[in-house]
Amino acid sequence: MKLGPKLVLIFVATAVLPLTAAAVVFLDATRNLGGELVERGRSVLEERIRADIRRTVEETGISVAEDRKRLEDRLRFLAAELADRLSAKAPPKVDLDARFITPANGAGMADGDIDLERFAITLADDAPRDTVKETLGRLAGTAPVSRTIYFRDRGVVAWQHLVLDSGLTVTFPGTKAPAVGDLRESDWYFAAIESNDVVWSGIDTKGPLPLVGPASVVQRADGTIAGVVALRLRVPDLLARALPPSRLPPDAIVYLAATEET
Repeated sequence: MKLGPKLVLIFVATAVLPLTAAAVVFLDATRNLGGELVERGRSVLEERIRADIRRTVEETGISVAEDRKRLEDRLRFLAAELADRLSAKAPPKVDLDARFITPANGAGMADGDIDLERFAITLADDAPRDTVKETLGRLAGTAPVSRTIYFRDRGVVAWQHLVLDSGLTVTFPGTKAPAVGDLRESDWYFAAIESNDVVWSGIDTKGPLPLVGPASVVQRADGTIAGVVALRLRVPDLLARALPPSRLPPDAIVYLAATEET
């Protein structure tokens, strides 16, 4: 009886089966290790993203708070300058056409043009016409202050509005169509009058870009309120200035979530 070939087959099977089993165990262990590495990598990435978001929020909060105070200080300075001009006993004689855009001298401007040398004026239906020239004469000298504020925050400040209780609105920079409607009906006008201090408006989404900003009362020397001055700021540019770009990936998208209804 010849057992040679059978023994060889038995020996081969005996050798191959353990190797196969070991390979299966190795592949299973490798698969488990790969899954653990993937999960560990995901956890590390999530933690890193959380840390970046946390630092971004903290740095943005600090930047927004500093920006807010800086803009409020500039608005207070502008309000004080306007109050001094409106309290002057006799307005200086100025060329109003050189300082203010009116429907007559602004007819040649395109709708989107702005003028950094002149103010624009809007009169409400109930505004007294007989005192307009005198008031504008008092305000003409505030152009350097308005220009300084505009250029220091250029790209963020869209408009500066002085809304007098008489119904006269003076806007910088000058434009052909500075205001829509009576700005005395704006939320920030009422809030500033009631608080007698600097207040911030809700986000206005009526125009092409959302606007927000501080407003302050303007008081004459005798304590009476002449009106309200406001800075209208472009929300996207305000946030872009506040967000630290080094903390955000190139394709990051930032969303602004209001903590209360505005």
